[in-house]
Amino acid sequence: MNIINNEHKYGVIMGDMNVDLLKFWSHPKTDEHLKSIFSHGFLPVITKPTRLTPSSANLIDYIYTNNIPNPTEADVIVTDVTYHFGSFYAQKCKSTCTQKSNHRQIRYYSEANINRIKNYLKEADISNILNIDCPEIAYDELMKVYRIAFEKSFPLRSVKIHKNT
Repeated sequence: MNIINNEHKYGVIMGDMNVDLLKFWSHPKTDEHLKSIFSHGFLPVITKPTRLTPSSANLIDYIYTNNIPNPTEADVIVTDVTYHFGSFYAQKCKSTCTQKSNHRQIRYYSEANINRIKNYLKEADISNILNIDCPEIAYDELMKVYRIAFEKSFPLRSVKIHKNT
């Protein structure tokens, strides 16, 4: 993720990680894992359980991207073929994807911007989220708060790419 960010590239990370993201409130290692992903500017695009049993629901197969503003389609495909559900992520490509351009949209993850998101999140009112009984809905609402803070803290900037880059 550091390399992707340092080279100002967009990235998608996906896999069967077997770390249940729905347990980030109660499992410190999961919380640490998510904070690491977030700190590199990546956000999950799959927020629903990918494995269900009669007694549990887990989000253990996931997809992250740092290309948040582009329109995307992502979801879980419910099937009984395996014990994990399938998931997919499709991103709409702008016409500039196929054209050479000397400008690129990037985000700056400076110390000032990191402090900005920390302040936004400290001041965020999540009292309504804490009263939601459904973990999936609560997680989606929390991600909305995070995405707003992320966009305000790390806005896209257009930079000129040197011809030798």
